Amino acid sequence: MEDIREAKRRLRAWAAERRRALSAAETAEAGRRIQEKVLALPEYRAARTVMVYVSLPGEPDTRGIILDAVEHGKRVLLPRCPDAERMEAGLFTGFDRLVPGRMGIPEPTDDADPGIAPDLILVPCVAADREGRRLGHGAGYYDRFLANRNGKKICMCFQALLTERLPTEKTDVRMDRVVTEQEEDCGMKQTIFTGAGTAIITPFTADGVDFDALGRLLDDQIAKGIDAIVPTGTSGEGSTLTDAEHEAVVSFCVKRVAGRVPVIAGTGSNNTAHAIERTQTAKRVGADAALLVTPYYNKTTQRGLIAHYTAIADAGGLPCVLYNVPSRTGLNMLPETLAVLADHERIVAVKEACGNISQVARERLLCGDRLDIYSGSDDQIVPILSLGGKGVISVIANILPAETAGICRRFFAGDTAGAAREQLRLLNLMDQLMIETNPIPAKAACAALGFGENRVRLPLVPMEEKNRQRLLELMREAGLPV
Repeated sequence: MEDIREAKRRLRAWAAERRRALSAAETAEAGRRIQEKVLALPEYRAARTVMVYVSLPGEPDTRGIILDAVEHGKRVLLPRCPDAERMEAGLFTGFDRLVPGRMGIPEPTDDADPGIAPDLILVPCVAADREGRRLGHGAGYYDRFLANRNGKKICMCFQALLTERLPTEKTDVRMDRVVTEQEEDCGMKQTIFTGAGTAIITPFTADGVDFDALGRLLDDQIAKGIDAIVPTGTSGEGSTLTDAEHEAVVSFCVKRVAGRVPVIAGTGSNNTAHAIERTQTAKRVGADAALLVTPYYNKTTQRGLIAHYTAIADAGGLPCVLYNVPSRTGLNMLPETLAVLADHERIVAVKEACGNISQVARERLLCGDRLDIYSGSDDQIVPILSLGGKGVISVIANILPAETAGICRRFFAGDTAGAAREQLRLLNLMDQLMIETNPIPAKAACAALGFGENRVRLPLVPMEEKNRQRLLELMREAGLPV
């Protein structure tokens, strides 16, 4: 332990010496560049509650970010720090623009409050390594709190990478992203989102995509607190969209969402070259990540899955969320296969719809923090979260976005029982949305709410009337106006 602390002390001294070589103007300019990078991050723009740690000497100033967050209506939480007296004396200098009550202070928020569940946590530090471990004045003090926070963790530092790996203690917490002067992406896996993402439907008319209905649906999703939008997947009937339609839908979603939440485009195919083309197109029009179903019909071997996904990750240019849904594809991606794929820097997550919780547990065991797991089944949100999952890519969220996101938020806030109760309350409706092939019921449900026509593309056909009537009945029980 003393060796680790001595190594950290030497690195802090080295960083301080490097900072002293810069003028005050150079330091301020470097801090401004770092702040601009943070403000441009999709995860910052999408966050509704932001926890910001105060800056100490040698760390980028966070005050401008706090002011920006308040201006944009975000709830801002300021944790206490070990140097409380100096913080209270100097932190709020120049903060006369703040409106009392909008930040959830005026006194710094007690970090031990179990009710705090920020979407994003910003931590200034002296330096960081490629695995997201940071070096800062309060690093050891803060880590015991950060370990129990489920929001995305971003650290800001002046220094570029000091080393491939900083000396670490067991209590050190890994950041999800490092933002520095010289290097924003420090080779770490990035969590695309935490919470509920909607596997959004694609409304159709007789003539093509109904962009008016899609736009209204997207606006409703954002207004009700969804954490990500996932177009052109199974629910979006991506396999029956032309390439031009696919590009148009992804581009429309990116523009309509406007950075408020991540857009994860379904780009999977059983033709590897076609999947690469669609992934590259999604990147070009601004998608944040790609969702890639396992090859269907010409299903491959486990070795073939590794080759298929590696080729897409290498050439596609986007973070990749793999999609395992053997009930549709006839191919189950095994935990051992995911463990190999998790080593690829662009393969960041799996949407897991295998239906086997034991398999998900093994995936978590073998992949650890190298691969995020999202439930691909609405009826397994809480079980997968309990195994360390990051959230769900959901069908029911098309019609109940606030409630679906609420399940995840309750769980992450420590209310596991409340999350389970809400999932069970909606279980019959979740099941009815799968009574016929998805997205047949989802299309009927969205049409009943005014989001486009009840129209699917062949080979899918509209929902049987008896099933539709039962669906409407369950929607009314859930409080929907149909």
